[in-house]
Amino acid sequence: MNKTAMGHALIATLLLGVSACGASDQDSGFSLEAHARDSATAADVGLPDYPGAVPFRNDDDSSSSANVGLSTPFFGLHVIAVKLQTPDKPQQVATFYRKALSRYGTVIECRGADQSPEKNDDELHCEGHDGGSIVYKVGTKDNFRIAATKPHGSGSEISLVHVDLRDASR
Repeated sequence: MNKTAMGHALIATLLLGVSACGASDQDSGFSLEAHARDSATAADVGLPDYPGAVPFRNDDDSSSSANVGLSTPFFGLHVIAVKLQTPDKPQQVATFYRKALSRYGTVIECRGADQSPEKNDDELHCEGHDGGSIVYKVGTKDNFRIAATKPHGSGSEISLVHVDLRDASR
């Protein structure tokens, strides 16, 4: 079983386990909604398709997207991820997605180590990015979008992600 298949199996197992717990608590008023699909588009992330891009394919023929959500009375989590590829150069793709992300607010650029001078608890930061990718982020730690581009052959690999985390206070 490849890593992607193991990841999908783990998510499905966790969601089924949590669903089973939620089903037994129906008398207490506890409700749970969960979904996991291996199909998503750039539009689901809230971003446009890059012209001419196609779903990323690697040797294990695994899915190039995922749409996973979990909602309880206490918190909610929704993650959408899409991976694409294009023959265009990374900088050209990155420029396209920087502009697209700007509709959501101030875009930060991440290349290499964290470049954030101050740590505000609600702001996004650049920690944990390798130097080979151009990464743009916008939003808050609870609701953000990321567009990352890196070289792939003579073109680019594109990763688009939207994460929305809700707590009971929202």
